[in-house]
Amino acid sequence: MIRVLIADDHQILRSGLALIINEQPDMRVVSFAKDGVEAVQNALKTNPDIVIMDYNMPRKNGLEAAEEILKANEQTKIIILTTSDDRDLMFRSLHAGALGFLLKSHSGEDLIEAIRTVNKGYAYLKPDATKMLIEDYISATKTRARRRSYKM
Repeated sequence: MIRVLIADDHQILRSGLALIINEQPDMRVVSFAKDGVEAVQNALKTNPDIVIMDYNMPRKNGLEAAEEILKANEQTKIIILTTSDDRDLMFRSLHAGALGFLLKSHSGEDLIEAIRTVNKGYAYLKPDATKMLIEDYISATKTRARRRSYKM
C-alpha cells in the first residue's frame, strides 16, 4: 500500500486529490496539511511513502518543507504539484529533492501515474518538462565545452 500525504493550502483541492488517490486499490491518503509547517509535522508523524506537495503555501513553501522532510527521512518521496510551469521552479524542485513535478492542470490519471512511478524511485516529469530539462542540459554542456576550448 502506497501511503500518501497531501499538502496544499486549498481544502477543496486536498479533498479532490484524496478522492482520486483513495479510489486506487494500492494507495491510501494517510494525512493532510494546509501549509508547509504542517506538512513537515505530519510527514514526521505519519511517515508517508509519497508527499504530494503544493509549492505555494503559507508559513513555509513546498520546497522548504520538502527539504526538511527529506532531511528527516530520505526514504520519503516528494512530488511537487503546482499551477506554475516555470522552468526555474521545476529545476529548484528537483534540486530540493523532489522526484516528481506535476501541474495542477494535468489529469488525475497523470497524478496516479506520477505516484506509482515516484514510489518505485524513478523520476516523473511530463514530456514538456523533460524537454526543458534536456534543453538546459545540452546548453550547459555546450557552454562547458566552449570554456574548455578557450583554455587550450
